[in-house]
Amino acid sequence: MARLSTATLLFAALLTAAPVGAADDPPSIDQLYLAFIKGDTGIVARSLVTPDDFARVRADLFKAVGLRQGDWRPTHEAFLFEVAMTGLARHWPDARMLLDASRRLMVGRRDAIGTRPEMDRFEITFHEAAVALLAGAAGAGAAQGYLDAITTRLPPLPGDAPATTPRLDAPRLLLMRAVVQEMTTMPFARAAVARDPAPYLWMAAPRDRELRQALERAIVLFDATAAAPATADEARVRTACVLVRLGRVPEAIARLDRVSIGAEPAVRYWAALVRGRALDAQGDSAGAIAAYEQAAALQPQAQTPAAALAALCLRTGDRDRALHWAEVARATPESAIDPWWQYFTGDFRLLAGFVQDLREARP
Repeated sequence: MARLSTATLLFAALLTAAPVGAADDPPSIDQLYLAFIKGDTGIVARSLVTPDDFARVRADLFKAVGLRQGDWRPTHEAFLFEVAMTGLARHWPDARMLLDASRRLMVGRRDAIGTRPEMDRFEITFHEAAVALLAGAAGAGAAQGYLDAITTRLPPLPGDAPATTPRLDAPRLLLMRAVVQEMTTMPFARAAVARDPAPYLWMAAPRDRELRQALERAIVLFDATAAAPATADEARVRTACVLVRLGRVPEAIARLDRVSIGAEPAVRYWAALVRGRALDAQGDSAGAIAAYEQAAALQPQAQTPAAALAALCLRTGDRDRALHWAEVARATPESAIDPWWQYFTGDFRLLAGFVQDLREARP
């Protein structure tokens, strides 16, 4: 049986109340919105199921967006995001167009950045949710396009023009600019862009100038976000991962040594895996095994550390431990989510929290 993707599992959790078929008497957009703001957050998923459902409400939906230019409420934006998210999960071709229209509505708000902190916070959450959604459901290119569209709302990063207007205090969005840069360097992403069936290597070959420059740019962007407490640990772990790919292992380990014990569980797990890879690259098999065992203890149902331990123990001649870890990897439940696979989808793992914050928004 094929393992379910992270995106499939997360969308299944977010769209929990969807029926198999369309409703007999489908509600209008106004009725959907009224039910949504009264607390029925599953109404969109239950009502917009088939292509015909989306086609039926499309005109009224985009008309409503046009009518709200410069005069919208947080609940309007939260509702539009819900429709766009449901549309992306169900492959509605206009879902990204709706998300873009909602973004334009958001940044066109009457009050300037810094005048209403609660609206600044809401805008940040909306953008965080949108970038997380696109990174996980549509890929790095879509997330990059969204971030490019809101560049003038965010603090400048190295290489940007100096800010001449107030900017949002949004460290996660700055981190996501770095993450998206890293995502474009992943072997599968580069192979897809090049339409080349030959797989790219994980490590950056000395002669692969394009990849090495892209990874160096990612380090610059990550370092620019490492000063913010909210993103420092993840920035350090991701920088370490990039440094390992560049063959700069001692620097990678130094970054990992600065990750706090209070870091997000997924980030601590990633740190253990990256440390295992780094120590293995240094020839420290015992240290690598200990790091991978730590990762396995942090995420007992994750397959990645078990597979790494099976291969490493076999290579070092410990056949019994290799067989043990191979069996652990084989017995991993099909529905288990390995946070390592979430590494490659940006903030998609945080989407449920962002969506909940949007759903709780009030006029």
